[in-house]
Formats: sequence, C-alpha cells, structure tokens
Amino acid sequence: MDKDTLFSHVPNYYENSKVMENIIKAISNEFTLYEQDCENTKNELTFYTASTTLDKYENDFDLPTANNYQNDYRISKLRSKLRGQGTITDQIIRDIAESFSNGEVEVSVIPSEYKLVIKFIGNIGIPPNIDDLKEILESLKTADWTIQYEYSYLLIKDINNVMTLNQLQATPLNKFAGGAWFV
Repeated sequence: MDKDTLFSHVPNYYENSKVMENIIKAISNEFTLYEQDCENTKNELTFYTASTTLDKYENDFDLPTANNYQNDYRISKLRSKLRGQGTITDQIIRDIAESFSNGEVEVSVIPSEYKLVIKFIGNIGIPPNIDDLKEILESLKTADWTIQYEYSYLLIKDINNVMTLNQLQATPLNKFAGGAWFV
C-alpha cells in the first residue's frame, strides 16, 4: 500500500508532520514487502509457478532433485510425471514424449512382444533431453515391457531436394544418419 493511501486514513493535521511522514513511509515499505511475500507464497503453492520449492515437489513426485537445471526444465519434468499418473495408455506416452521432444511423436504398441516403439517424426535427430524422457517412461511402464526409440535423420537423398549449401554447413552432424552422436 502506498503512503498516499495510508495518509488518507489519518487526520489532516498529520500531513505536515515530518515524523508522521517517516512513520507512514516505513509502514508503506513494510506493507509492500508483506504483499510481495504473500504473492511469493501464493506462487509456491503450485509447482507450475514455484521457484524456490521445486525440490519439495520433485521429492513428492519421486524425481531426483535437479537444482542445477533451469526452473522451466524442472517444471516440465514435474508436468510430465503428473501426466503419467493413472492408467498408462499410448496417448499418455505420446503426450509425455511430445512434451519432451517439442515435436510430433508416433507410439506403436506391440502386445505380443511386450514392446512400445516411440518414433520421433516431428524433429530430426535425437531430442536433447532424451535421457530424462527415458527416465520418466521407465518409471511409468510395467516391468515386463520394453521401450524402443526410433529417430529421424537427414539422408543424402533429402539434402539434395531441401537444403542449400549454407543450411547444410549450419546443420550439426548429429542430425545426419551415421553422423557423430555428440557434437
């Protein structure tokens, strides 16, 4: 609350008093800090807006604490874990995989082999956070099922039709089939 609002609640003869002005200013500053604390507390009540209590949410979700990562990344892991609660369907797995890869994903279920095949068709190459996706999906699937991951890569036949020389030079090797895994 600003000092003008506070001054409107005291008698008029205090308006010219330096002592009252200092007191009202101090109260106003403290009240502003109180409002900020209330807003911060409200933000920490849900992991979607939390920043300082994310480790507690990760603990509640049985996820390793990831203090060395950015909050957006940690929140996306919590969101994925929450999406995977309940009965696991291929749609839930698709939603989780798409949230990690930021691209389209195709999920095939092969019941006779107890296998799930996750094919990344919206992006080229291996998603940068594939290890985190694998960790989440391993924690959600039943023990007797396996998960196979398939990735899309650039092939020589695709380069001729789509890319210019400048685009080709700017493309990392890990986007090409048979290219270096880590560049």
